[in-house]
Amino acid sequence: KWLNKFKKPSYYTVIRAGGATGEKGFGMQNVTLRQGDYIRGSLPMEDLASVTVASLYTKETRDTVFEVVTGNEGLHRGFSKLRHGHDGSSEECPPEDLHLARRA
Repeated sequence: KWLNKFKKPSYYTVIRAGGATGEKGFGMQNVTLRQGDYIRGSLPMEDLASVTVASLYTKETRDTVFEVVTGNEGLHRGFSKLRHGHDGSSEECPPEDLHLARRA
């Protein structure tokens, strides 16, 4: 029983990055996050690393799956839009995101 006091809850975060590139990072104000597996694009590995580290310290990313590509939304705004517990399943692209949608 005393051991239960030391157990920490387990969380997961799955980050689906657009095509990783070797370019210099653009910064955290130049990323776009979405859920629903419909966005396309690329992302410098430097920015992917920054998003990954930031997600460790952000409660909005717990138990969720999201995509990230280079964009103009910004990391903090993107994190605030995430739906807790999203499993990463495909969704219909909302009209406001058609410019981010994958081409068939």
